[in-house]
Amino acid sequence: MPTLPAGAATGESPRTALRPLVAGTTIGQIVEWFDWSVYAIFAPYFAEKFFPASSPLASLLATYLVFAVSFVVRPLGGVLFGYAADRFGRRPAFAASILLMSASMAVIAITPSYATIGWVAPTLLTTARLLQGLSAGGEMPSSSAFLTEAVPAARRGFYSSFIFLGVGAGTLLATLFGTALSVLLSPAQLTDWGWRLAFVLGAVLCLYGLRLRKQLPETEAFREVAKRADGPKQGLRALLRRHPGAVVRVVCFNVGGTIAYYTFAVHMPTYLKTAVGMSATAAFVVTSITLIVYSAQMPLWGHLTDRFGRRPIMAAGAFGMAVAVVPVSLALDGGPVLAVLLLCVAITFLAMTSATVSAVMAEQFPTSVRALGIGLPYALATAAFGGTAPYLATWLEGQGLRAAYFGWVALLCAITGVAFLTMREMAGRELSRD
Repeated sequence: MPTLPAGAATGESPRTALRPLVAGTTIGQIVEWFDWSVYAIFAPYFAEKFFPASSPLASLLATYLVFAVSFVVRPLGGVLFGYAADRFGRRPAFAASILLMSASMAVIAITPSYATIGWVAPTLLTTARLLQGLSAGGEMPSSSAFLTEAVPAARRGFYSSFIFLGVGAGTLLATLFGTALSVLLSPAQLTDWGWRLAFVLGAVLCLYGLRLRKQLPETEAFREVAKRADGPKQGLRALLRRHPGAVVRVVCFNVGGTIAYYTFAVHMPTYLKTAVGMSATAAFVVTSITLIVYSAQMPLWGHLTDRFGRRPIMAAGAFGMAVAVVPVSLALDGGPVLAVLLLCVAITFLAMTSATVSAVMAEQFPTSVRALGIGLPYALATAAFGGTAPYLATWLEGQGLRAAYFGWVALLCAITGVAFLTMREMAGRELSRD
């Protein structure tokens, strides 16, 4: 049985007792993904502040290159924080990840421009973004291991869906903040100093998330393994030697969803503005509506995977995205209303694959290497296919090869669909503690 807060032993229902655990994990995800998404969303406004170049496109590409480089360290973050979560506990690991994110956001918020301090400015920006990469690499494995271990097996899909609800809500919050600033400030003000407000807000929100997470209990599954002499001492070597197939499966589970999410959520405001020609406000509004639809569906799909199984729903979503991504993306220049309708279709397929992916990843590994088993392959997938998405999409658009990029997204979604279709069904089964 999962560990519950103390109140569960004094008359609270199990559902009530689980609320602080779900809320703390979800809010932490919201904060982390607000901070992670702000960079890509506001890149067009601060690119020339740090990377002055002969053209706005060159500055934007340089800024997105830093975005991609920050993903290089995410596997390292996945290994470090994943090992720490398996060795010392889930709670301290994801508390540390959110504190690191707060510090990096504060550095970006106060770093002067290239015109003021020269090459030191892009160096500080890159360093802060690398720290964000470490933090983001550690957030998902710690949160996924914690929440999936703490909830009943029969409802694991439903409760784990709140992790990606937090992902969507964090990106939504960043997009809504961008919408508000684009309305309240002039383009000159937004480019000059307004973008910094998003990073200030992100640093403050992280401290609030840290306060919530410090109050969460450790999971019973980890406590049981920690009592064994061999449990907490296992690490990367044990993971790769004993569970290589599971590591490959987790990479495949995430390649399609990762690039699709960064395409249709994180990069979409920039794409609609620079490639389609929408105003900044319209682009933010369209993406905000899309993210609301995405986030709201998470508990529904999580519940349905508990009832009907992970495999049919998640595979259908991945294959649906593979079919829809090219026609949807090439038809976005038909105006904001049509863009909303098309993107909501695509984001629904994505929600089907994303809602329970945290549970599916956790179900591949035993407790002793669960956080590390999630962290390393998940970070590898996001580094290779998520971090490069804005840069690749922008560069191919500049070469007149828009369709080639979306064809690449479709191919990766099909790979994810095959991985879901061939995985072992674990809905309702207890997690392995061996």
